[in-house]
Amino acid sequence: MNLKEKAMTPRNETLSIGLLMAAVGGFVDAYTYITRGNVFAYAQTGNIIFTGMKLVEGNIMECLMYIFPIIAYFLGVFITDYLNSKIIRTTVVTIQTVVLTAEVLLLLAVGFLPQTIPNVSVTVLISFLSAIQVQSFRVVYNTPYACTMCTGNLRSSAERLHKFFATKDKEHLIHFLRYTYINISFFAGAALGALFSQLLYERAAFIACILLFAALVMIVADRHKKLRLSHFEG
Repeated sequence: MNLKEKAMTPRNETLSIGLLMAAVGGFVDAYTYITRGNVFAYAQTGNIIFTGMKLVEGNIMECLMYIFPIIAYFLGVFITDYLNSKIIRTTVVTIQTVVLTAEVLLLLAVGFLPQTIPNVSVTVLISFLSAIQVQSFRVVYNTPYACTMCTGNLRSSAERLHKFFATKDKEHLIHFLRYTYINISFFAGAALGALFSQLLYERAAFIACILLFAALVMIVADRHKKLRLSHFEG
């Protein structure tokens, strides 16, 4: 990808936004696991495993703690796809700006909810947010990635590194580095999520709000600038 193509890339598909989204993904999973009943509200693989374990133990009530977030995640993906088909892409409002605004507001609300609130009500909400985030932020410079989990990114990273050694094509090295940066950002987000959850408890959600708001400002500013330029050129 040359410099001109990079300049034309929507802000929501740039590496800086990908890093922020990955950091939020790691942060929020650590947050919900520590403060909201050992549930991974962003990555659902762990919840599916826990559901199977609790089912075998015969603990149906604890099964529901993990099943409801999985259902919320499924519905989040479905609704995001529906909204994406309805939003007009010629304005500043895009699916990404809608998603980020919703995430900021809802996580802000979560930060004010005391730990006396049933954990499942919080994890269901956050799982829904996870779905709309992962469905809306899927590409960094034409490189597909996952912003709320890292297993697939690790696989792709290793695959690209092997292809680089096999072909000496620098494009594979670039992809490898992008996946590496995203994985590091996810790890850093998880570490910060654990740290702030122990310091601030439920209020740690406010840190994720700051990261998401930064991404929102960057995307809106870039979208507004490009629309203004296109209007001027037209």
